[in-house]
Amino acid sequence: MPSLPNLRYLELCKCYGLKEVDCGGCGSLEHLFLYDCNGLERLQMPSLPNLRHLDLRECYGLKEVDCGGLPSLQNLSVAECGSLKRISVLPRSLETLRLQKCRQLQVLDGLDTLTNLRGVRIVECFHIAEESLPENIKRLPRLPYRWL
Repeated sequence: MPSLPNLRYLELCKCYGLKEVDCGGCGSLEHLFLYDCNGLERLQMPSLPNLRHLDLRECYGLKEVDCGGLPSLQNLSVAECGSLKRISVLPRSLETLRLQKCRQLQVLDGLDTLTNLRGVRIVECFHIAEESLPENIKRLPRLPYRWL
């Protein structure tokens, strides 16, 4: 992707041949929405210091998401990513976490360090057992069944 230093919102929908997302030249990006990008297998975000919202939906080929370069991420919503197994390096800035129908999801790295998390919603993620969640997560209010 070309350098777009003032871009704040990016939505990619039905990009079936998309193999990777390179937003390195989009330093002002605040919201990234990926929908039905089935060729995408791994989402490794470069340093996006202003990204606050990441929404992933129906990216059926997606197996891993690495949030290591997202120090300002506040809202993470992932829905119907049936092959997703791992979300790595959840940032401490995260306030809301919504996971729905990620039926292969097994690993949420950094869940126990999310001191700013205010709400969580995990629905039909069968490999994540409630009893395996850290105590600080179990005490959080459950978010309504609604996407941002």
